[in-house]
Amino acid sequence: MIPLGASVLVNNIKRWIFNQQFFIFLLCGNMYMSKINLGAMKNVLGILFLSIVMLYNNVVSATNTQVIEITKGRADPVPIAINQFKTNSGTNNLSQKILSVVADDLINSGIFRTINEKAFIEKKVGIEHTPLYASWRQIGASMLLNGEIKKIENKKYEVSFILWDTFLNKAVVGSSFEVNEKLWRRVAHKIADKIYEKLTGQKGYFDTKIVYISETASGNKKIKRLALMDYDGANHRFLTDGKFLVLTPRLSPDGTKVLYLSYEKRVPKVFIMDLNTGRHKLVGHFVGLSFAPRFSP
Repeated sequence: MIPLGASVLVNNIKRWIFNQQFFIFLLCGNMYMSKINLGAMKNVLGILFLSIVMLYNNVVSATNTQVIEITKGRADPVPIAINQFKTNSGTNNLSQKILSVVADDLINSGIFRTINEKAFIEKKVGIEHTPLYASWRQIGASMLLNGEIKKIENKKYEVSFILWDTFLNKAVVGSSFEVNEKLWRRVAHKIADKIYEKLTGQKGYFDTKIVYISETASGNKKIKRLALMDYDGANHRFLTDGKFLVLTPRLSPDGTKVLYLSYEKRVPKVFIMDLNTGRHKLVGHFVGLSFAPRFSP
């Protein structure tokens, strides 16, 4: 299909060629009447031929227009160096586990990529020194994560971190957490959350949980159980035993309670469960069918 502009141009050329044909007819007649030599006639026809060729090339250029469609942008992941945390006696293993989760969180977001530790030039660790920015820029790291873990008392630790911008030559975010050893994954997620929020401007989602209905089959019978896990699938556990049908779970904004529909008494009723204690209770007796409960803001 010829574009509108090109179509108009073609029609104009057709009219122009017709006019030139009429002009050639008259010119040939005049040449015959005036006995003009054939050399002059050849010159005129040559000029007309070149004009037609040039106009034809313009039409071809107009009809061969290319269309470039842009559907989305592209942003390369931010290169970040995750340095070993400074540790004291008995905290090295905990440090490795925390760093592994932080790295997984950032990589899974699609916004970051980690620098291989073998490429590190500076060997200093901890949060009490200013890094050699040039040595980190040299290996392609835009960001540097340093940290430290101290044992406060039995099974209780202080975890601190600082994120450095190697191009701005300054610290951009840092924090410290006191945590029980069993909650080390939450600390890792919180560190990743703060890094993500600082660099994207959006609240991190790594320290979140997913509540859902797990369905399994036992022979011809399907068993539905209320289940809970971290966003990355860790710390999975069942909240109900599958004796009663459960549906439509909803996690509270603070992540401590779950609303859900249960056929515990053969009638669909809304229950609420405290995730810290595992206890559940009936929310209330409502007129009509209760379904898809949710927490009010």
